[in-house]
Amino acid sequence: MRGGMTGESRRLTLRMLTRDDHERLDHLIGPLDSLTGYRRYLSGISAFRVAAERAVGAAEWPAFLRGWQPAEVSPQMAADLADLGERMAPCPVMPVPGGPAGLAGLLYVLEGSALGARVLVRRAGVLGLSGTFGARHLAAQIAAPGTWRTFTERLDEPAEFDVDSAGQAAREAFRLAFIAMSGAGHEAG
Repeated sequence: MRGGMTGESRRLTLRMLTRDDHERLDHLIGPLDSLTGYRRYLSGISAFRVAAERAVGAAEWPAFLRGWQPAEVSPQMAADLADLGERMAPCPVMPVPGGPAGLAGLLYVLEGSALGARVLVRRAGVLGLSGTFGARHLAAQIAAPGTWRTFTERLDEPAEFDVDSAGQAAREAFRLAFIAMSGAGHEAG
């Protein structure tokens, strides 16, 4: 699936390509209805996010993304971990994305997590966590709601774009997130 797409956005194609991976990760994370579950989530997702943000920072920035930056929430995650006396799970090794499509695939996963953060911030609130204690990273992810829309608009800009490579990178990101979450004390399912 090289080049432009007809009738369907690249975002929808990536969603279709990663649906099973996303569901598997969501199942592993669970409902986050207890402080214990939230702490495991924070430990694992922090490990993934730190590795992913490092990889994004080392990537060559493509022209279609100039003037746009992804949200970096690793510092807030470190503060959240400290708030809860939790340690980060072991970081997976995340390769630097190959080319613009590979970077776009990884960013699709990272930026898409901000959509999930809208739900998680409410769950964290029920657990007594907030944007100033234990859930800073969630508050940071939802602070700029237009970021996702801008990213997905940019994703559809390049005439030449290897959707298969973007899909592979997104699936690899979900796989590494699963590994990080598994290292946070979850049983792999």
